[in-house]
Amino acid sequence: MNFKIRFILILALGLGTIHSSLAQIGSMLRNEEGLAEFVSTWNTNNTSAGSTTNNVVQLPLLTTGGNYAFTVDWGDGTNGVVTNSTLANATHTYASPGIYTIIINGIIDGWQFNDTGDKLKITDVSQWGGLRGAGNGAFHGCANLDVSAIDEMDVSGITDFSNQFRRCNSLTSMIVSDWDLSAGTNFTNQFNFCSSLTSLDVSNWDLSAGTNFTNQFGSCSSLTSLDVSNWDLSAGTNFSDQFNSCSSLTALDVSSWDVSSATNMSNQFSGCSTLTTLDVSNWDVSSVQAFNGQFSRCTNLTTLDVSAWNTASAIWTYQMFFECTSLASLDVSGWDMATVVNMTRMFDDCSSLTTLDVSNWDVGDCRTFNAMFLDCSGLQGQLDVSNWDVSSAQNMRQFMDGTGMTNAVYNATLINWSTLLSTPPPPTPSTTFGFVHFGNSQYSAGAPATARATIITTGWTLTDGGQL
Repeated sequence: MNFKIRFILILALGLGTIHSSLAQIGSMLRNEEGLAEFVSTWNTNNTSAGSTTNNVVQLPLLTTGGNYAFTVDWGDGTNGVVTNSTLANATHTYASPGIYTIIINGIIDGWQFNDTGDKLKITDVSQWGGLRGAGNGAFHGCANLDVSAIDEMDVSGITDFSNQFRRCNSLTSMIVSDWDLSAGTNFTNQFNFCSSLTSLDVSNWDLSAGTNFTNQFGSCSSLTSLDVSNWDLSAGTNFSDQFNSCSSLTALDVSSWDVSSATNMSNQFSGCSTLTTLDVSNWDVSSVQAFNGQFSRCTNLTTLDVSAWNTASAIWTYQMFFECTSLASLDVSGWDMATVVNMTRMFDDCSSLTTLDVSNWDVGDCRTFNAMFLDCSGLQGQLDVSNWDVSSAQNMRQFMDGTGMTNAVYNATLINWSTLLSTPPPPTPSTTFGFVHFGNSQYSAGAPATARATIITTGWTLTDGGQL
């Protein structure tokens, strides 16, 4: 702020003629700084825990790190001046509760509700104007906020966009197409739980510096389309829950994404229940450790090509394809599973799968196989785990409940596993460890029956279809 503006502010405050000088101050701030008005609407009756009373508005300014030199028209004929040294002036008491339009002129750099204060009182932004510094937690928890502004907020220079509009449940749309996000690194929960958001143009966003995209659009359950096809995500490491529960999303083009730096993709597309196709065939996932829940509850997904994926770094794959009930085929035959420790419910309820070749998987480090093939009814007689190294297994409860192997494959499985399950399972918890469920698989007399008895003698409880 230049000398002329400082002089006007000091003169107004020092002479006690603040009301008559406010219009001049606002005009000077706009003219000298090139800033338009920041206009918002507030309903003081929308109180909540931690808010001011029902006739007060407190602007969510930063106590440290902000930059303020503005005039404020409180919408009731009252005006004020707020600077870094007069932050107390950012709170205003009205004669009576009601709906008020607040107009801010000047420098306002720093804005953060962060799910506290008068978060429920702000109901609309009709012009972003000179607002800057509204990144981390800026409108978090503003559940009554919608945006009617036709201009765009200036987000240049912001690095942390986490929780920016999180839980803005009433937000239906907003112009963000020209946002400058080139400095942004953290986009965690950026629009998480914006459940009324129907559209958002993010096609030209520069996310090349972004590393964390956890829950970026999670639970945006009304979002029907999102163009992310040209995003540069080469620096991204964490994509967990990125589109989790985007249950109205009908298409998503991520085919050209560079995810070579990614380590976490847990629940990335979980609950995207209206997606029918998803092209991730060319993704480099060689550094990913967490695949748990990645495609879970994608109930309408019919095709998915992951055959060329390098899963050598994988540690967690539990619930990866859980409830992919429409998935008809899946080629994971070449996957490297040597370092995976948990495969719980990995294919649970993939009832449309008719083939699945996992016969050559190295599962020697895996401890938990609970409900791995539960209710995979279409895989009846198709599964072959006879060559698996299950020496580290602790929990195989409901392993194949609802399906089963052929007699020949089950016989071979019992014989081979009898030497691998040669030590008692952990004693606790007794309701989880030490159970193996082979569904309706049936074994033969002789060596298979003997092998089965050996496993039981060791301390394991086996459930199957009995002896032929």
